[in-house]
Amino acid sequence: MKREVEIERFRAKAKDGREYTIVVLQQFISAAHLTDPQAEIPGLKRLITSTGLVVTPDDDPESFKILQTDQIVWKI
Repeated sequence: MKREVEIERFRAKAKDGREYTIVVLQQFISAAHLTDPQAEIPGLKRLITSTGLVVTPDDDPESFKILQTDQIVWKI
């Protein structure tokens, strides 16, 4: 079983001045066993805006691309 948890939230700004809230979500995958039935391991992370648009990292570690709008934003 997987669960997804918000692990970070930060603001980002586009060249046109629009600001977005970027949310980092991380999956946690069950690694339960007899001695620890609650064990989990971290899985994939994904980024979205607070409005649900998909975000991917860009070339610069401080920049990101909003896929639906093809817009580049920078962490502020």
